[in-house]
Amino acid sequence: MSENNKGAKYEQRDVSVRMVLYAGAILVVFVAVSLAFVAFLTGLFSVPDREPTPVRTAERPVAGPRLEVYPKADLDALNANNRRLVETYGRSEDGRIRIPAARAIDILADRGWPNDTNGDGR
Repeated sequence: MSENNKGAKYEQRDVSVRMVLYAGAILVVFVAVSLAFVAFLTGLFSVPDREPTPVRTAERPVAGPRLEVYPKADLDALNANNRRLVETYGRSEDGRIRIPAARAIDILADRGWPNDTNGDGR
């Protein structure tokens, strides 16, 4: 060591080549043993190959679900029922009275929106 390196704050020795080679050899041996162990486990748990069994076919092809046979007619019937509910008077199943939407709009225009804050419902 020279006099200028006595106060140095870093590693002054070189890395031992022998130790690096030992570490590399240990790593190679570890990888080889791991691969051998995995190969052993793969052979231990593998299923032997068998001939595939043929799949039986159905006698007739299965059609998809027929949810709506006539979708246009079903939609027209639904719209007609909804139009009847909105445009006519009637009583619901639970006893409430139904009035046409146009009449309800006229009543609201005449009386105003019910306001529960003043207590009289008007």
